[in-house]
Amino acid sequence: MSAGPIRPIRWPIMAAAVALVAAALLLPAVHRGFAQEPDGTLVIAKVVPGDPGDTTTFFATLAPCAEPKEGKTFGFSQLEPASVSLAPDCWLVSEQPPRGYLNLGWSLGKLDSDGRPACPEAIEVRAREAEVKVGAGDSVVLCFYNQFNAGPSDEPRQDANLFIAKVVPGSPGDTTTFTASVAPCDDPKGAVSVSFSQGAPASIAATDGCWQAEEVSLPPGYVNLGWAPGRITISKGGQPQVSCPDSPADFSPVAKVDISAKTGSQAVCFYNRTKERDDPPPGGSATLTVAKVIPGHPDDDRNFQASVTQCGHNTDPIAPPPLGLAFSQPAPAETSLEPGCWEVSEELLPQSPYGFAGWALGAAKGGELYCPDGPESTEQPVQLKLGAGDHRVICFYNTRRDDPPKPLSQSASKRPRASSASPAPAPAGSSP
Repeated sequence: MSAGPIRPIRWPIMAAAVALVAAALLLPAVHRGFAQEPDGTLVIAKVVPGDPGDTTTFFATLAPCAEPKEGKTFGFSQLEPASVSLAPDCWLVSEQPPRGYLNLGWSLGKLDSDGRPACPEAIEVRAREAEVKVGAGDSVVLCFYNQFNAGPSDEPRQDANLFIAKVVPGSPGDTTTFTASVAPCDDPKGAVSVSFSQGAPASIAATDGCWQAEEVSLPPGYVNLGWAPGRITISKGGQPQVSCPDSPADFSPVAKVDISAKTGSQAVCFYNRTKERDDPPPGGSATLTVAKVIPGHPDDDRNFQASVTQCGHNTDPIAPPPLGLAFSQPAPAETSLEPGCWEVSEELLPQSPYGFAGWALGAAKGGELYCPDGPESTEQPVQLKLGAGDHRVICFYNTRRDDPPKPLSQSASKRPRASSASPAPAPAGSSP
């Protein structure tokens, strides 16, 4: 394979037409076949977000996708993009950032009206290697993004950052500070502690491999609802921004993500709610207990999630509910509510290994919770009218998808269930 010389173009002083014509006429085609199709042009541009004056030279290797080992290395910078004339084909471009720089990924750009490369703010792919298809007569702009990782000159360059973000559903103004322990999955003793809050995520430099994060020492009054992967974008000022889904994707308190050259930086979003409302319910309160029953599996301790809303209070189907409860068979959830109409429903993830079998009203007697042997309805949400001093128990039933299908039957007998809160017996007339 033959490769022509790479001539960096000083775009600020060269017009677009002159630049592209010069590239086509002066630079021999790389990897040209026998078919004399018009060459295409590949422009490699550099973006260092937040530092447009950075003139550092970066290096990239260009090779045919079919022959990735037969590559040619060339340099480019923010002030001097590289341009090369290529035979129409699939081309593999790999960047090797200089010491101290993190590779953030790449995007496809375009030539502006002056023929200079214009790169988007958003990073399309978080990898240091790109496959691009150059057609006959096409001009393709490939933008690589990098961030300088300040530190001692002898500090090993890290490949990516791990961001930890906070979401308190229904309370966007909550600025409570949380703490998480972050460590490689295979070295939990090497954990570091980071502090973060809504709107102020934490970040650490992370090498390739599996990383785990877990919230520790929750602030008083908060419970962990789970976590979800976040999305990283670069702001106009060049700073990474983390956006989170509306709700968690996993109810586990421990988040695990894989970081590699292909994935680049990763983000983890932790979700929390307050256990109690800011103001005490007027005129006395009611008590709601949510219990779990998985027939045939009394030792299953998987955590589940229930949402509690005031009837008609929330009409937005994607908005988070005012209150979330985490519960399991060995640990029912209990909360105080103001008198009124309330709706309770169980939330299951689409990939959950459990099926929803229904619900039934239970009872609290003598410090124990009692649930019927089977559900009485499969309709959600469950609507309850609570008065001051009432104590209601809702039992949610689930099947395990690895079980053979079998019907759940309602039985008049009731069996005791351990209660983590040891609630007082239900007032007369309030139990089903």
